[in-house]
Order: sequence, then structure tokens, then C-alpha cells
Amino acid sequence: MVGADQHGGENPWIPEVPLLRYFPLVRAFRRHIVGRPALFFPFARLTGNRQLLDHDTELVVDGFPRSGNSFAEAAFLHSQRARGIALKSHAHSPAQILRAMDKGVAAVLLLRDPDDAVASMIAASGVDQPDIHYRDYCAYYRPLKGREAGFVITPFALLLERFDLVVQAINARFGMALDTPEVHDEFVQSVNSVRDRVSIARVGRAPNYSPHSEWGVAGNRAGQAAILTRLGTLDGLPSRQAALKLHAYFAAHVDTLSAGDPA
Repeated sequence: MVGADQHGGENPWIPEVPLLRYFPLVRAFRRHIVGRPALFFPFARLTGNRQLLDHDTELVVDGFPRSGNSFAEAAFLHSQRARGIALKSHAHSPAQILRAMDKGVAAVLLLRDPDDAVASMIAASGVDQPDIHYRDYCAYYRPLKGREAGFVITPFALLLERFDLVVQAINARFGMALDTPEVHDEFVQSVNSVRDRVSIARVGRAPNYSPHSEWGVAGNRAGQAAILTRLGTLDGLPSRQAALKLHAYFAAHVDTLSAGDPA
């Protein structure tokens, strides 16, 4: 059985029993199909995933979980509200990016440092098994290596701080005419409000990193910082080293137009 996902009804990767989703065979199956569109899409449709690219989709935005997916979705919805945008996000599968490339649909790949992403995953899920999360990170990005000409790579800091450059890179790469917003405090606040409203509408609560979340942002950040410190000591973990190398590879291929100083 599958469980509720905050970004599309039912998610094929979230069984109702929380620990079951991290059962070794479940994770191995997911890693096997997540980068293969011919396998991923039929299974995802069968399990009710509503975040899949379709014939109306203008833009696909996707990334490993905890890499700014919700902020990106909200930023596009808010910045393009005058023209509207047919957007698909939160598939959390490289197959979504690969299918977009095959269909000639503009695509954005979100990229976050694996230590930061894994620390956030552990804090949010309560599953303190770094090796599993690093393996999942590798399974996400490895199928896209060498295909970077087909999507715009967007680092986490750039997404949060210079979203205007992200939009400019998309327009330049794909010949789109998306509205380029002015990024300032008011814009970020509006995007965060949209993000929270979308999350509340889907699952009844704001994300755990929102000031409006009952999870408690201060406690979440403190816990995540402690986890991050511990992850930094795992130099001998092969999956972590592989994830760090993949991140470095994609970071080196960020579009020139979107690689400006985010400060």
C-alpha cells in the first residue's frame, strides 16, 4: 500500500508503515526503477502519483528530497501568476527529468549538497541511517550524469537567494518567456506563504522548516545542525563519498547565466 504525499495525493515511495519505506528491498526496488522512465512511469501511475509530466506540462522542476522542491514550486507559481504555468514537481525521480528531455519540455534539476540534504532527511524522517540516504542521493543523480545539456542545474543557495537568475537561465536555455521577478525580502516572504498554503492544502500542515509549522523551526534546525556535524565525520562511508563526487560534478556544470554570486 502507499501513503499520502504532501505533493500529489499518493506517493509510490511512501508506504503507510513509515519504517517499511526504508526496508532494504523497498529501497533497492526504488533505486532500480527511479532512473528508468520505462519502468518508473507505469509503476508511478499505477500507484496514483499525480506529479508526472503530461502533454500540458510546460516546465518540470525536480530534485532529491529536501533540495528546495517546495520553495521552487511556490516560486514558479508565484512569479508566473500573471501568465500562469503548467508545472510538474516533486516526482523526486530522475526519470521525470529524462522524460521531459525526450519530450522537449523545459526542465530544472535542483541540486543540494548531499550532507545538507541527508541531514534534513534524517531530521524530517527520523530514520537515522545515513548510508540509505546517501545511496538514494546517488541513485537520483547518477542517471543524469552526462545529460546536463538537457536541463538547467539550480544549486540550493541560488534557488533561495537569486531566483531571478534561475528564470533567466531557463528562458535562455529553452527559449521560454517566463516573467523574471525582482527578488527581495517581500518576494521571498510571498513565496514562503504560497509554499505553506500549498502544503497545508495537501497534508493539513506547513513544512517542518516553516515558521508556521507545529514541528518547531528552532528545534528542527538545532537537531539538523547536530546531525550535519556527525555526517561530516563519515569520511570512510563509500556512499557518502560517491554522493559528494556527484554533487561536485553537477555543481561544475551549472549554467554560466545562473552561476552568478547569489549574495
